[in-house]
Amino acid sequence: MTYSEKFGFVRSSELINHNDHEIKIDLIDGLQNLIPYGLGSEFTMRFSNLGNAYKKSERLKGSDLGIFYLSSIPTDRAEQSEGLQATTVWQPGLNPDKILISTQQIPRH
Repeated sequence: MTYSEKFGFVRSSELINHNDHEIKIDLIDGLQNLIPYGLGSEFTMRFSNLGNAYKKSERLKGSDLGIFYLSSIPTDRAEQSEGLQATTVWQPGLNPDKILISTQQIPRH
């Protein structure tokens, strides 16, 4: 894993078949527990349930882009504070059959 000033953290991987014959695999690859922009690690550790209540995620229709954001900025005031920034995730290089936003979407076998 590396870090890019422009893209944030960048992960690359490679799958190599060292056998003499072709093999078939089912591959699930991804990231878990992405924190939306605006939730720091201290807030997440101390108030994880409150943070979870505000977390939203979606896939931008017609693209490979996953968007993780807060529906409102958590505050101690009785008013909403609009969150206008998000954590985004995408992948180049693979042609996936499916793109999932949550591990709850993985079929249980």
